[in-house]
Amino acid sequence: MAALIFDTHRAVKNLEEAGFEESQAEAVVEMVGSAVGENVATSSDLRAFEDRVTIRLDGFEQRMDAFEQRIESRMDVFEQHIESRMDVFEQHIESRMDAFEQNIESRMSAFEQSIESRMSTFEQRMMANFLGLEERNRAEMKSLEQRMTIKLGAMVFAGTGIIIALMAIMS
Repeated sequence: MAALIFDTHRAVKNLEEAGFEESQAEAVVEMVGSAVGENVATSSDLRAFEDRVTIRLDGFEQRMDAFEQRIESRMDVFEQHIESRMDVFEQHIESRMDAFEQNIESRMSAFEQSIESRMSTFEQRMMANFLGLEERNRAEMKSLEQRMTIKLGAMVFAGTGIIIALMAIMS
């Protein structure tokens, strides 16, 4: 540190005017001068300190800029990595969805064919049952018709016999 300019003569005079004896005033001024001279910074001391702080701050700013660039670079790499993984994942999901859709469409088609086949078989069985019922109905109707014809014939014959008998009795 540079030496501090301190007017010791003026300081002694001020102390004497305040009531100090000359020897006391000189001792106080010498003690204050020593203490102040060692502990007070001059403007050149402050400029030197400011220069050292500025150099350190510049170095710190450069390190921070380099750190920021490294972080940004790592973030870019990380972002690209995540985007790449997302693309792969998206393709994987789309592929699985396509396979799932094809599987469902295939199963639906097979189910539809199975239902159509079963419906066709059911329809054929129903038609066969209906035709069988119709045929049995015709046969039964024919049999009923024959029996009715015979009974009607018998009734006509009996009625004719009764009429002839009544006519014979009445004549």
